[in-house]
Amino acid sequence: MSIGAKSKLKKDIFELIWNNTADAIFTIGHDGSVIDANRSFVELFGYSVEELKGLSFPPFFSHITKEEHQEMLQHLRDGKNYPYVVSKRKHKDGTILDVIASYGSINNQSILAVGMYKNFTDQMKIQRKLEHLAFHDPLTGLKNRRKFAEIVNASIKEAEMKNGKIAIMYIDLDNFKSINDSLGHNVGDELLQHFANRLKLSVRKNDELCRIGGDEFLVLLNNISNNKQIEKIAERLHYTLISPYTINNKTFDVTTSIGISVYPEHGLRGRDLISMADHALYRAKERKNQVVFYSINK
Repeated sequence: MSIGAKSKLKKDIFELIWNNTADAIFTIGHDGSVIDANRSFVELFGYSVEELKGLSFPPFFSHITKEEHQEMLQHLRDGKNYPYVVSKRKHKDGTILDVIASYGSINNQSILAVGMYKNFTDQMKIQRKLEHLAFHDPLTGLKNRRKFAEIVNASIKEAEMKNGKIAIMYIDLDNFKSINDSLGHNVGDELLQHFANRLKLSVRKNDELCRIGGDEFLVLLNNISNNKQIEKIAERLHYTLISPYTINNKTFDVTTSIGISVYPEHGLRGRDLISMADHALYRAKERKNQVVFYSINK
């Protein structure tokens, strides 16, 4: 095969890839603007090539500053390639996309680099959903015990460094089983959802919530100054949770029992604090509708 024939074959192969690949491919000028782009690029971002020409900081970039973009261009000018990296980009309509981005330095007279984006948005949505399901309760959307335990341990480390306090509240709905049995599981589930929503609205922004299972919930109180502050939060929370609930046009009262443990007084590890709060809850449920702090003497 002659040199001319080989050159034509390479050009034909490149055009086949350029026109038929599902990946967005584009060429970049030395100023950072888009010189040309294939059909998949236009479909991915909604911009025509003409709209992007001359724009040294193209509008499809997201989660990156102009300075960071210039730094990337300088790396390409230095002949360095960018391997495949999951990045954020933006459609013309404002939708944020997850892409696997790569850049190859060309650095000839007219072209600085070739970029290629593989749309990874759907896969990332699935991944984030799976991660959410792994760490959250499907009924209430609250964190599950596994994730909550991780957060508690991190909060303990922070409190230790700052010589501060945190508290664990172990909350249980009184007589939930009788409600569940008499009114049905659907009503019981809806009650738990209403209960969880009240918890969300009642705690502070830096506090954390968890549903362990059944009618048991945990609250992590961060940045606590003293036990008086815990008492006030618990009283406010308790008052909010025992207000009447209306489900399917039926209104009924629900009381709650709360057990509380405090770091560092009652334990230095997360699992110990949760266990101590559980012990306090057990005492609270002896009389029901009570708030009880853990005490080693009882």
